[in-house]
Amino acid sequence: MKNWTIQLDEITGQFKADFGKLSLAELNWKPNPQTWSIAQNMEHLIVI
Repeated sequence: MKNWTIQLDEITGQFKADFGKLSLAELNWKPNPQTWSIAQNMEHLIVI
């Protein structure tokens, strides 16, 4: 369990570093209607 939480903390830190500075508009931007935005992907992963 401890190893799992360490990995989760590392992944969370990397995610924040990669996406934490984006604005809401950038997080919700979709290149086309058939693709998900970053925010939609995040929500999907949280729900799963």
